[in-house]
Amino acid sequence: MELGEELRRLFSLRGDFPALAASDMVSNTGWNMFEVVWQPYVLSLGATIPILGSLTGMQTAIRSGLQLITGRVSDCVGRKSLLVSSYSLSLVGIFLSLLARSWIFLIPTIFIFSVSGALWEPIFPTMISESSERDERGKALASCP
Repeated sequence: MELGEELRRLFSLRGDFPALAASDMVSNTGWNMFEVVWQPYVLSLGATIPILGSLTGMQTAIRSGLQLITGRVSDCVGRKSLLVSSYSLSLVGIFLSLLARSWIFLIPTIFIFSVSGALWEPIFPTMISESSERDERGKALASCP
């Protein structure tokens, strides 16, 4: 097989993969920028380092617990609508965090981010897997970490 043809086959985009890859790129870029300012922002609202760690731990615990439910829900309801809901909740959480006048008002935001993450985590890799050929799933999943 010719090298150019093999490269075209290797990088071919089918199904939902192009849209998922683009949304993942935009989402990751946004979250990376958000994470840079999140900790100083929380501290500027009067939180201490232990409080900041507790908020982060709370978010992880809630998200992990909810994932036990959201994976099953996505199988019943459908993945695309829940993925859109996940992104929408993230935007609501960011907006609410900007309105906070004290770190205590970030607790609802932490819950919203947890629900958003719990929706996204089981759905996105499943959609990537479903959008690729069986023998190319590893390549597809590696393309959208």
